Amino acid sequence: NIFHANNICGDYESYERHFGFASLYDDILMLSYEDGDLVKALCDYASKFDYHLYGRNEECTLANYTGTKLWNDCKLHELIRLYPDNVYEIILRQSNSSYSVLRSKEAYEHYGFGPFYEDICMLSCCDGELVKALYDYASKFNLLYGENEEYTLANDTGFKLWTDCKIHELIRLHPDKVYEIAKEYSNILQSYGDYKEYEMNFGFGSFYEEIFRLSYSDPCLLQALC
Repeated sequence: NIFHANNICGDYESYERHFGFASLYDDILMLSYEDGDLVKALCDYASKFDYHLYGRNEECTLANYTGTKLWNDCKLHELIRLYPDNVYEIILRQSNSSYSVLRSKEAYEHYGFGPFYEDICMLSCCDGELVKALYDYASKFNLLYGENEEYTLANDTGFKLWTDCKIHELIRLHPDKVYEIAKEYSNILQSYGDYKEYEMNFGFGSFYEEIFRLSYSDPCLLQALC
């Protein structure tokens, strides 16, 4: 069970102190890939709430097609990777109570790019104004992937490769082997000796998100994993 924290964390507060909110989100997402009953239970519980109360410009959030298209068209994942300081300043200029998930700049410098990217994705799922602000900033740049963009997760062909090759299962069952492949394409992963060291610092959820993020922009990694 990838939700391994159940063995050491009695409740959410304890889990959050150990791993942070972003890792919880990643673990739920990963579990939902293989457990339909969990998805149904979450949907039943979610139906009790009105998420319009805290969302801004819902159409442009990552929960909707328009927001996802904005994110992909301007390659916002590349913007976050290349200009993290500027992106952080943009986020600070947005005013939304849901931004309590945002950690200090010093915390992100300590934990690395992965948690920062995860938190931005999480905020973008409920705040379309943030997605628009990032889109406006990204439009000033020409963020190119290079050759073979077709085989990234930003394209249908790449997404089909990911699904057909069951990459999510490969990551879940053999994270150490995936790590050895992926670190050839990531300065972040190269800074840690092996998967065990990375996992001790950030957990499985952050690793999965890092592979997913890299596969958005690097066609060579996706093909190597397949």
